[in-house]
Amino acid sequence: YFQNGEATLALKGVSLVDQAPCAVVGFDSGECSLHMVIEPMPNMKVTTDGASHYWGDLYVDLETNWPRKAVLREIVVTQTTLPGPANVVHAVHERETEIRMVNQEEFAED
Repeated sequence: YFQNGEATLALKGVSLVDQAPCAVVGFDSGECSLHMVIEPMPNMKVTTDGASHYWGDLYVDLETNWPRKAVLREIVVTQTTLPGPANVVHAVHERETEIRMVNQEEFAED
């Protein structure tokens, strides 16, 4: 189960990406929550509860309206409960992802 918070968008301005003028649109997920229950083997339940917050920027080409680039940052804090003694594990994960448009030549190289 994952529940987004109150998501927001904000026009931040204009920037160039690969010499193309782009609108910079900021996004923010708000405070998100998660709850996960798995049973890795019979009669063994593992429960994870936590929170996530992600935000970033979309760079939208003003001529084509296609996104040229997106940057996402996220922090996830979790508490996992395992069966047995010393059964609580806390974790913090931070990640940053960048996605960018590639041209036909770059795509063919891969």
